[in-house]
Amino acid sequence: MEVPIGTIIAFGGKVTAIPNNYLLCDGKKYDRDGDYRDLFAAIDLAWGGDAVEFNVPDLRGLFLRGVNGTREGDFCDPDSTNRSSGNAVGSIQPDAIRSHSHGYTAPPTGGSYGGGNPGNIPQNPPPANPTTAPFGGSETRPKNAYVYYLIKARN
Repeated sequence: MEVPIGTIIAFGGKVTAIPNNYLLCDGKKYDRDGDYRDLFAAIDLAWGGDAVEFNVPDLRGLFLRGVNGTREGDFCDPDSTNRSSGNAVGSIQPDAIRSHSHGYTAPPTGGSYGGGNPGNIPQNPPPANPTTAPFGGSETRPKNAYVYYLIKARN
């Protein structure tokens, strides 16, 4: 079976060894009527473009997510209507952390805040607005491995 034009694959080889008839998903523009007119027919302007050119997807640094369609429940996409391209191929979501809170329990009267109370040092009153200490890195992400995303551009 031949791979359909417009199919996106993960490629674990060198960028200098990209297979024939595939393009790197790097957001580049191509002429609608040029060598990749069949790719334009398959993806149209889903990834950007204008009256003369179209863009291939720019998937550098992104994880892919299936279009939600009409699926409901825990897997729905509650913010799809807030994006310019909505619930469709080519729609890109910014990073986010789901709203949540952390419980906080003040120590009992006479207790200490962080480190014990050697020598019966007088205790400070609990903070007016207790918060947890910051924790974590610079982004929220699952474990991952780098690959190149390629798109089938022609037969």
